[in-house]
Amino acid sequence: MAVTLNTSSITGATNISASGTTYGLTIDSNGYTSKPLTPCYQGYIGSLYNVGLPYGTPPIYIASSGTTYWFSQGITVNEATATFTVPVAGMYTLYVQQLVRVSGALYLYLQRNGTSFAHGYVNDDMCDIRCTLTISCAANDTLNFVYGGGGTLNESWAGAHSSIFLYQIG
Repeated sequence: MAVTLNTSSITGATNISASGTTYGLTIDSNGYTSKPLTPCYQGYIGSLYNVGLPYGTPPIYIASSGTTYWFSQGITVNEATATFTVPVAGMYTLYVQQLVRVSGALYLYLQRNGTSFAHGYVNDDMCDIRCTLTISCAANDTLNFVYGGGGTLNESWAGAHSSIFLYQIG
């Protein structure tokens, strides 16, 4: 159920909810807003060692559990394929970063429904490969990332050396 609020002024604190006491939007008396039900995700990428990376290679796994720093709210996550299904239509930002050491070219492709829209690139180096994509999604669209480029991933690091953020911005 959608709620439309048309008003010229709001006095005091206001909570907006489709039902019950789980509020989707709160506006406090100072005008600050919070949207505690906004779809979002934070996780990391697992480690890989000495593997070739033809186009379309997913990371070995992503992780969304283990510490309080990793969470998923409203995003359906397939950790084995690094695929995220968004619950509602809107603009989403996906950021992926990992510390890698490569021989040859390595690309990190960000995709919506299997089509690449952005990529990061490193070549013969040890550094962070990263990419950010902000894109309009329909409900149940998938966002994912894959490696490619034909180079060899000599090492990649997990945990604090990698991060994935996905959140709805509007």
